[in-house]
Amino acid sequence: MKSVYVISTYLMFGRGLQQLLEEKDHNLEIVGQEKDLDKAVEQVIKLQPDIIILYSHNPLKTGASLAQRLLEEGAGVYLISMSVNDNTLYTCQINQKHVRGINDLVETIQHDFIVN
Repeated sequence: MKSVYVISTYLMFGRGLQQLLEEKDHNLEIVGQEKDLDKAVEQVIKLQPDIIILYSHNPLKTGASLAQRLLEEGAGVYLISMSVNDNTLYTCQINQKHVRGINDLVETIQHDFIVN
């Protein structure tokens, strides 16, 4: 089961999303939700969810800022950033690895970041 953390200033969105995901067997569990980004970062670091869903006015800017903060904290996570203005969805996978040589880079490109 994948763990999901929801960040949204719209509490009804988070609660509605939780209900939709839990009413059917999607193999997803909402482990938390928060409207404040700073508090959310603290919780994400503590809970280490598999997926973060961010629902905001400016998903690219807020998502990029969140991704940078989580990477600085060493949190590897899959981020889904959604727009409140249209039906746009952005995804970003955040990982941090220590590279010892070219083989580590090639392995990362071939296995971790290639999406089919």
